[in-house]
Amino acid sequence: MLRALLATPRRQFNLPRWTRRGRFRQLHGVSVAWLDSHFGLIEQGAPWLRRVGSEVWDFCRGGVSNRVLDLTGGTGAGVGCIREVTAVYGFDGPLTARLRSLEQALPAAGWELADLAMRQTWQDLDPDRAASAVRLERRRTRWMTDRRVNLTWRPTATLNYPPGGEATPPGNQPPLTPSMRVTWSSRGQATGWFVNTNKAMGQTRNYLPLEVSESGVPELLEQALERCQHALTVTIDLAYYSNPNPRAWGHRVPRYLLPTRPGRKRAPQQTRLAATQATNR
Repeated sequence: MLRALLATPRRQFNLPRWTRRGRFRQLHGVSVAWLDSHFGLIEQGAPWLRRVGSEVWDFCRGGVSNRVLDLTGGTGAGVGCIREVTAVYGFDGPLTARLRSLEQALPAAGWELADLAMRQTWQDLDPDRAASAVRLERRRTRWMTDRRVNLTWRPTATLNYPPGGEATPPGNQPPLTPSMRVTWSSRGQATGWFVNTNKAMGQTRNYLPLEVSESGVPELLEQALERCQHALTVTIDLAYYSNPNPRAWGHRVPRYLLPTRPGRKRAPQQTRLAATQATNR
C-alpha cells in the first residue's frame, strides 16, 4: 500500500504550453540577443578570430516529485531554462601572443579569469614569464596544461544585465550569473572535446529542447584546424529562467490536465517537430 502511494503519478508541468506564452517568448528573445552581444564584443576586440560555427543547446526542465508529501507542488517542484552557446574559432599566428591579447578582448564584455588564491593572468602563458617565476602554484598552472580556463562575468558600462534580467522569477533571487569556458588547441593536438549525449535526449514531460544544433563542437573544431593553425572555443552558459515556486502568483506554470509518470519519452520525429514549433512560436 505504501509503495503504491509513493509511486502515485503527479500532474507534471506543461512545458510546451508554457513556452508558447508571450511572456516567455519575450524573455527568451532577450536572452538570445544578450548572449549574442557577448560574442560580438569579443570578436570586435579580437579581429584575428575567424568563427567557423556555433553549437547551441537551449532547453527547459521542470518536474514535480512523485512523493505523497508533495501535494502542494512546492517541495520538489521547479522549472528552469538554460541556454549554452559554444562558438568555435580558427586563427593563425603565434599562439601565446594571440591568447595573451584576449586580456584586452574579453574584459570588454565583462569577462575575467576566475580569481583563485593566486590570481591567474593571460600573461602567465608567456614561457619567459613562467620560467622566471620563483614559484608557481599548481592551481595556477593547471589551466595552462589542460589548455582550458574558466571565467566569471560582471556587468560593465558596455554590457549590463539584460532588460528584466536583474533577477530570475519569481523574485528575490540572485542576479543572473553566466559562466564562460575557453579552450584552445593547435593542429595535431587533441582538442579534449567529446560528443555530449545529453544533447540528443528526446522530449519528455520534464524536458523540452528548444534549440539543439545539428553540428557539434568536435566537428566544428575539425573544420577550424583544417583551415587554421589553432582553434579556440568560447562557451557561455546562461540560466535565463529559474522558478523554484511555479505556483507563485504571476509566475504560475501550467500543468497537464492528467497526472503522468515523469520521464516518458516521445517518438524522435515528434520530438524534433515539437522543438521546432516551440522555437518558432
